[in-house]
Amino acid sequence: EDPRINHFIETVGDAATRQKIKEFQIAMFKREDEILPYVKQFAGGRGGAISMGLSEAYEYGVLEYPYYFWQYGGQNVTNIPPADAPAQTLANYYDRVGTMHYYADAGKRQFQAFQYQAFTETGYYNYDITDFKDCMKTLKNPSNLVLCPDGAKITYNPATMAFVYNYLQYKANHVIYIYGELDAWSATQMQLIGRTDAVKIVVADGHHGSNVGALSPEQKDLFYSKMDSWLDMKLNRSAGRRGP
Repeated sequence: EDPRINHFIETVGDAATRQKIKEFQIAMFKREDEILPYVKQFAGGRGGAISMGLSEAYEYGVLEYPYYFWQYGGQNVTNIPPADAPAQTLANYYDRVGTMHYYADAGKRQFQAFQYQAFTETGYYNYDITDFKDCMKTLKNPSNLVLCPDGAKITYNPATMAFVYNYLQYKANHVIYIYGELDAWSATQMQLIGRTDAVKIVVADGHHGSNVGALSPEQKDLFYSKMDSWLDMKLNRSAGRRGP
């Protein structure tokens, strides 16, 4: 489990936004008995089985919320309901966020191959429940290992990422790494040491979907100048193109 991602969640953005996210999570835990009947209606309407139990999946989804908020950037902080909002308002917002889906059976099936690789090769994050453990109803020692395939033997092998890291640092020329500044996964971004002909570009205020089209004019100049040089040709920079 990779502590860099949790450190990122604790420091990304501004303090007011992080506090509002945490207050929402605490309200969701403290008022679970009020909110869960509404959530049950949503879950039942979709017809998806939740083998781990509704309360457990609900609490995992609440823990996942800040990672989703920063990774995808689809939620504006002003839309987060206050802690004293009606239970149905909190439930409606939680349903739109959709993080509980990952812990329903369909969500687990969708991502289980990735989760298996995460816990056996690439690493993943766990949840820091320090601020929540006194108000959580069901989960005692949450771990995203629950997302791995049932019955699979999970043994972490660090050799895979050691190989990838060594290759990228010392052999991988002509690579452009693009990260969103606010994406939780940028916590694990490549730290170049100057041993290869490679470039890293971080998109200001960008999230998981950051791409060439999201670069600043100066970053686009850098991107295209590098690509022109490496390919020995002039790339098309016409309007509407996002680049390779």
